[in-house]
Amino acid sequence: MLVDRIKQSNAYIEFAANIRLQWLSLAVLAILLISAIKAAGDATAAQSAEVATQLKLVSRLEATSQNEIDEETISALQSHHEDWLKVLPSASSSSTAEAQALTRADANIKPFLARARLNLIGSEPLTFGAVSLWQVRINVTGQLPNERVIDFMKFIDRTHKDARLVSLQYSPKASNSINLVVDIIYRKETSTGGAPDE
Repeated sequence: MLVDRIKQSNAYIEFAANIRLQWLSLAVLAILLISAIKAAGDATAAQSAEVATQLKLVSRLEATSQNEIDEETISALQSHHEDWLKVLPSASSSSTAEAQALTRADANIKPFLARARLNLIGSEPLTFGAVSLWQVRINVTGQLPNERVIDFMKFIDRTHKDARLVSLQYSPKASNSINLVVDIIYRKETSTGGAPDE
């Protein structure tokens, strides 16, 4: 039989006679068993955490669906959006919007900076309800003197409803270098036929 052949083999005889080798093999098997149990436990814990996160998300969605928004709040939001659309400048095409945005950034942001450079990242069409918009993204780099930081921060505060600060990096202790990305929004002008120009 196979078992008898294994018992008669030199490897088995040497293993049976070597107590130290037997303990070493037992230790290796114990380590492998512990590792397998730990891996199974980690997988179970990860699955439990994922299930718990999904249950929390479902609970939030159910709570949100049960909360009704009153008409007064909806009316206030609509009024706010309409007021925002009224203050947006208009442009007949993406190239016109890009040119106007660069001109505006050059006139409003560049005076605060030394060695200022403006780079057009690009523009993309947006839809806000039934209104078509252009979003023009501009990257501005330069040096902002310490004494002008407060004035500059006041300028880029949320007083400009048609512009949005996307990112801002400033290194005051190095070279006063500043790098910011700005979005400027324009309404699409409609042509004579009523369709917006591209």
